Amino acid sequence: MPDHRTETADKRRARMRARLLQAMLTTCTAQLRAVPTVEQITDIARVSRGTFYNHFDSIEQALAALGEEITRRGLLEGERFRCVFKEKWKSTAVVLRVVLTRALLDRTWAAFVLRTRAFAHDPLLGTIVMQDLAEGRASGEYRVLDDRVALDVLRGLLDACISALHHGVADPVAYIDSAIHLWLQALGCDAQLCAQAPAMSRRFLDDYFNEELQPLLESEPSA
Repeated sequence: MPDHRTETADKRRARMRARLLQAMLTTCTAQLRAVPTVEQITDIARVSRGTFYNHFDSIEQALAALGEEITRRGLLEGERFRCVFKEKWKSTAVVLRVVLTRALLDRTWAAFVLRTRAFAHDPLLGTIVMQDLAEGRASGEYRVLDDRVALDVLRGLLDACISALHHGVADPVAYIDSAIHLWLQALGCDAQLCAQAPAMSRRFLDDYFNEELQPLLESEPSA
């Protein structure tokens, strides 16, 4: 039988860890470029220094944990978009637009990504991309000689594009369109599909934000 005392202790520990990470997020949002102190975090969380060190060895470890948490939430949110389409080129275009649009609109998220380098180098991203590459190659949509090289190229693309959008580009929509076109070209996708992908992904997100796609996303994830 499960030990309810252990389960209760684990839940209590998880809640406290989340409380500390939320306090760190609050602190870092107010001062994105400065490294927060243990005192700032514990003051906001209303806990002792000892409580902080029960969960993290250092500020650097806590910051890395926060970056990982934010990154994984973003990747998991993208899963519902990835599962909507049968054609891999469509899901690739939409998910990349979602990520880059978030970098454009959510400056706090983009700053954390750039600060921790967590997003592009998260193992979960590698798992998702490798699966997509295999499925895209099996369907005949992608022609990639080396999946590892493709993943490394995508990581570099994400780092560069998120940085550019965070710091400002003249025409963000055109910039994101170009990034989508370039990535599909790198995957060996058909030239006509590469050309269609930017506009298709824009229309999809427009419909999503207008709540026209909510029934599809909720009830038909494999459509």
